[in-house]
Amino acid sequence: MGTAIFYGAGNDLVEVRGIEIGDGPDKGKMSGEYNCYSNDPSDLVSGIFVIKVDDVDILNIYALYDGCWSFAVFQLDEDVPLPDWTITIKQSSECSYSTELRIECPDNAILYRVDD
Repeated sequence: MGTAIFYGAGNDLVEVRGIEIGDGPDKGKMSGEYNCYSNDPSDLVSGIFVIKVDDVDILNIYALYDGCWSFAVFQLDEDVPLPDWTITIKQSSECSYSTELRIECPDNAILYRVDD
């Protein structure tokens, strides 16, 4: 098991470490960033991501920005429970206006952006 770490930076970036990036310019790396800028000030959801294991969707992550970054984990459907992984949220040590989401996930987990 590894630890995937998510936090926000600036008003448009989601930083990710500790999980393979499945798409975008950082594809194949174990860390990267996603541009999540929105022109719509009423749009709090800045990015939607999915963690997959063995090409199966496991859980969704929403990145929210309203001047500060927050992260939320969602199950995929009412019949698909969250995995039995340790999931924690705390204040980010990297950015004073962001929470930090940590997910203990299998080493073969891959992160994809859903809403891009």
